[in-house]
Amino acid sequence: MATNQQFTEKAREAVLAGQQITEEKKLAQYEPEALLYGLVEQSDGVVPQILQRLGVSPAELAPEITQLLDRAPKLQYSADAVVSSGLRRALQTAEAEARQFGDEYISAEHLLLGILSVERSPAEALLRRYNVSKDRVLGALSEIRGNQRVTDPNPEGKYQALVMYGRDLTAYAEQGRLDPVIGR
Repeated sequence: MATNQQFTEKAREAVLAGQQITEEKKLAQYEPEALLYGLVEQSDGVVPQILQRLGVSPAELAPEITQLLDRAPKLQYSADAVVSSGLRRALQTAEAEARQFGDEYISAEHLLLGILSVERSPAEALLRRYNVSKDRVLGALSEIRGNQRVTDPNPEGKYQALVMYGRDLTAYAEQGRLDPVIGR
């Protein structure tokens, strides 16, 4: 299984956020639902961007994930939660997806694909209800990421760099938002 150094910063943050919600809710196991919660709550992460491209509001999805977590088995005594077999499978699939992409690090999108691979889990069922499938995620991911590979711990800052830091002058001109350029 992947080590902490093999995760991007956003993936590591999501894993830690999932672990934290598991501890806060005193859950018996760290489940894929907790990891999904950590991914969806990253306002500047790639998973909310993917969900929005698929027509799913992360703000709408988060309370439903919380409800799933509230229904999960709780610890009856003071102990640490264990990693569930479903989450272990999701992490293994995420690692395999990263290799298949030719990526050097496991990123948040790989974790989402890993969660989708855990059939009959509450997280996978919730995503399926919102029509989020592996094929649709891969399609949205190709629009966001293009053919870029994950070669460093912070790849999300490089996705759609032109959109984030540039201006589409052609669109501005079509909208009449550019000053005329005469004799310059």
